[in-house]
Amino acid sequence: MHIVSFTASHAEDAAEIVLAAYRSERQAVPALPAYDDRDGMGQMTADLAAAGLPGFAAVEGGKLLGFLAGYPVGEFFGSHDGVYVPPQGNGAAGPDRRLVIQRLYEAASAAWVGEKRLTHCVSFWAHDAEAQDAWYWLGFGLRCVDAVRPLTDVSGISNAACLDVRKAGPGDAEGLYGLHAEHCGYYRGAPLFMPHVEVEGGLEEFQRWLQADGNHLWAAWDGGRPVSYLRVGRGGGNTFAPTAGVSHHIDGAFSAPAARGRGAAALLLQAIVDWLRGQGQERLSVDYESFNIHGSRFWRKHFTPFLHSPVRAIDDRIIK
Repeated sequence: MHIVSFTASHAEDAAEIVLAAYRSERQAVPALPAYDDRDGMGQMTADLAAAGLPGFAAVEGGKLLGFLAGYPVGEFFGSHDGVYVPPQGNGAAGPDRRLVIQRLYEAASAAWVGEKRLTHCVSFWAHDAEAQDAWYWLGFGLRCVDAVRPLTDVSGISNAACLDVRKAGPGDAEGLYGLHAEHCGYYRGAPLFMPHVEVEGGLEEFQRWLQADGNHLWAAWDGGRPVSYLRVGRGGGNTFAPTAGVSHHIDGAFSAPAARGRGAAALLLQAIVDWLRGQGQERLSVDYESFNIHGSRFWRKHFTPFLHSPVRAIDDRIIK
């Protein structure tokens, strides 16, 4: 096996590796849309070769065994620059995929750390046990999860709490903003510690979000006071997969502490499922932090993970 620079000449074979892996993931997660656009995937992998960041390919006997390529990210999950490798930016084939991944990361990490890019994140299919084993043994820890569900009824629905669930409009912005601000502050607490989440900066901006085409929000009110909300938009997440078919993506959700355990989030999810079914949709996706204790319990109950995105943060003393 030889490790060489990843170039556009590898793009077509790299695309085949990615598509084969995605077909395998769809067998485990049937809610994912079909995707077999070889030309489109070839363009994605070629774009990664031209992204301005060192990428690497493993070849043997003229055959591509695997590749690893990503995008540069400034101040990635902290003050240091890093690299994000999307699911179309990595893959391995052959009888010893674990070794291929190890050798590729050995070369790539040397180049990336040489550029002082110390935070590395890679996305791979959630049911690829061999890839998971390889990446976790390379020092990566799970951070982000992408998941999907078909538009079947939500299990465990009960409105014993007598909550009023309805779709919000721009006129609800002022009443919802306190809950929204609480949601934004939630990410700064333990164990998330996420101080730079991109959120709406004020009431007017939140109102503009509600008015924007393609943005939708459902909320649950208790006695006229909002206690939970769920936001959705078109596409989204960390992968080409959900956007390969017609789909919507959850891009925000929060229940006030006093409302947790009352079934508000499940009621909101059912309302969105009903709305999407009425539009002829087939699926709904979400991405979330694995260490969001309250959120991840809910998402794992109602959605099936299809993509894991673990992170490795290199000890910054190596560049001092």
